[in-house]
Amino acid sequence: MRSSLAVASLLCLFLQTTFAADPPEADAPAIDPVGAPAAYTQSVERATYYLWQEDDMWHLRTRTKEKSRPFTGVIRVKGGKVTLLRPEIRAPKVGKKGKVKPPKTPDRGFLSRDGRTITFTFETNGGEDGFDFQVNEAASEIEFHLAVKGFEHPERIVIGKKGVSPTAVKFSLPAHPGNDAAE
Repeated sequence: MRSSLAVASLLCLFLQTTFAADPPEADAPAIDPVGAPAAYTQSVERATYYLWQEDDMWHLRTRTKEKSRPFTGVIRVKGGKVTLLRPEIRAPKVGKKGKVKPPKTPDRGFLSRDGRTITFTFETNGGEDGFDFQVNEAASEIEFHLAVKGFEHPERIVIGKKGVSPTAVKFSLPAHPGNDAAE
């Protein structure tokens, strides 16, 4: 009995190590983040992230149709740091009687002291939130971990002109896409 339990335990350990999933970015096809997604200018049906890079500037936006939805994320720069971070300020939502509706939960974003990590929380309510950021030349890649309503919805992340979604909510992209061709 003990020997069969030991064999079963070893078999489980072997299967776990042999068939362990690669990190999400390892099995994901290459995603080109250059250019704003076409879907970004269209009406949105559900809570969605839009992410793209253009003219050495990264753009991250969150959009919802009507209901308030929380978006949370962590962005880490590998090999370099963030050199510019600016919020994308939108007009406040106006109610039916013409009164401005303040957000129920304020949006928050933080840049770490070392300039390598952006952490944010948005409560997007029938509109759009977001920010733009730049990274220095030393940056090699950017790791994103993005969630909607606290859940993992990679299909709600739309990247680049082609509007591709990653295979997981944690993924990496080159910090300076397109620069490899110029070298």
